[in-house]
Amino acid sequence: MIIEIIRVNFGLLISLFALTILSYMDLKRKEVSLWALLVYGLMMIVNLLCPFFTKDKIDLKELILSLSFMLILIIMSLLFKAIAIADSITVGLVALTNGFLIALSSFFLAMLAAAVFSLIGLALKKLKRKATIPFIPFLLAGYLISTMAYFN
Repeated sequence: MIIEIIRVNFGLLISLFALTILSYMDLKRKEVSLWALLVYGLMMIVNLLCPFFTKDKIDLKELILSLSFMLILIIMSLLFKAIAIADSITVGLVALTNGFLIALSSFFLAMLAAAVFSLIGLALKKLKRKATIPFIPFLLAGYLISTMAYFN
């Protein structure tokens, strides 16, 4: 029973565990370990390629869409510096692990939550205009909301 639950929800569990650890790192150190991202990426590859964890065949269109989304976010992070590269890679890994729609909705919910948090912090004079805030905790919250909405 437990093996079946883990098998079917492996991508969800990987992302939840990885985002929790990355959120903790981002909150404590304001940076994310490359090793943690690498482990998340390796687990994502296991999820995609191992027949035990996949429910059906790999959808090539979904894979290309997720990789394109990740590449666009990385290019935007390099050009505009609005979001860190590690955050872009994390969103891309969520897309590759769970699908494009969950990653897109998680990203937009996280951006909305971060904007509201920043506006409140600026209004209360707790944040300066050039202050940086950790993004991955907002991504975790957006991911939780997106997956709960998707599976209901």
